[in-house]
Amino acid sequence: MMGEKESKRDRFIRLADARTNKIINMINLLGNLSNTSSYEYTGEDVERIYNTILMELEKSKNRFRISVKPSTFSLLADEKQKIQSTKYANMRN
Repeated sequence: MMGEKESKRDRFIRLADARTNKIINMINLLGNLSNTSSYEYTGEDVERIYNTILMELEKSKNRFRISVKPSTFSLLADEKQKIQSTKYANMRN
């Protein structure tokens, strides 16, 4: 058995199990942010987070059919973009 190469199927199963369990754990950690005694958030924040996760999940699923580039998410980046858009709109008025 020493030196026996892992098959592509066995490697897929090993990594898929580990990565799926890691994602489940991270989703549970994300849910911990719902504790209002420790965190402050808006309904819009929650919708944006979960909509982004659902979109990325769909992209990931589609990668098994076609090639799709992964993206990133940041509430802070979206806030900065909103501020810049507002400043630009105010300058035009």
